Amino acid sequence: MVAMVHLNEAQLRRLVKLIHKKEEYTIINEIDFGCENERAKFLRKCKANHHSAIEMLNAGDKLVKEFNDDPARGPIAHDIFKSIQESVNSAYQWVKNYTLRKSYLEKIKGFSDSAIDTVKKLDPKDTESAKVLAKAADDYKKAMSELNKKCMCPRSAAVATVFEGKRVTMDKLLDRAQKKLKLSEPFDKLSDENKLKVYEKVIKFSAEETLFSKVWANVFGAAGVALLLFAAGMMVWDIYTSDHPIRTATHDGVLAAASFAGAAVGDIIGTVAASTLVGTATFAAAAIVAVVGVAFSIAGAVILGEFAGCIIDFILSSGPTAPLSTDGLRCYIAPMPDGLALARQILHHDNDDR
Repeated sequence: MVAMVHLNEAQLRRLVKLIHKKEEYTIINEIDFGCENERAKFLRKCKANHHSAIEMLNAGDKLVKEFNDDPARGPIAHDIFKSIQESVNSAYQWVKNYTLRKSYLEKIKGFSDSAIDTVKKLDPKDTESAKVLAKAADDYKKAMSELNKKCMCPRSAAVATVFEGKRVTMDKLLDRAQKKLKLSEPFDKLSDENKLKVYEKVIKFSAEETLFSKVWANVFGAAGVALLLFAAGMMVWDIYTSDHPIRTATHDGVLAAASFAGAAVGDIIGTVAASTLVGTATFAAAAIVAVVGVAFSIAGAVILGEFAGCIIDFILSSGPTAPLSTDGLRCYIAPMPDGLALARQILHHDNDDR
């Protein structure tokens, strides 16, 4: 798996625009939706993603400029904007599926709107509140930055670290982390804060790289937790499946079946699981196929559908062995732009121009 690269704000804006254009082309020219109304709906959601990402970058940039000369709020504004940039970077490099990216961007916006509002409402004369917010903003920025740094590391090293030299199932990975944290409840019964701590423990951050802190949790609340829970959970699944044969397997029959008028999600998951996950427990196999197909790719293609965010949120919150309901869900499968490759092209182009 190719690692992420760091893009500055200008480069990130170019990446967002470039991916939007390529996604539009794919939707218009490479997917048979069966009717133009369906195609138009997918195009609107693609455009909405582009608008949301640029809107958040504009809001962060505006916040920095507004408080640039404010000694109390200026540094906080910079840290908030940094967190927004780090999040959007991962959303466009890491997530190929724009129907899933929609859910990711919504979580980023939830954090962004709340954090920006908190900065604007801060009384700079209230030095104690300013210190707390500054600490929260710095902790959160570091958490997002550390997650992205992990994405920039070779997956082989991450796999070796997470599995400790012995391949185990995802549920055992989570169970092992819970025991280290002395959390006895079933994973799906844990609070979102504790689920984040479990994923953090699986990834094995050092003491200096802590994701969760009570300071930012108290300030940014559920919106801050939701964003990091999604990012950390997806990282664990990315590492877990990075060397799995399902990533590179070719499923011509599956792709053909889903290429026109929409296919049943359950049929796609069942077909892929039956051909690549023989011997894996049914619910676990379904979770693996769903995560890889929706979030990453199967044979270079992703499973597109409005359900993408809900399915991934369910798996991240419930664990790999919870029954996955796909009744009535229809999908399309198609290759989507590779944000990692495009980001590298942008970075190399700029380096060549220097």
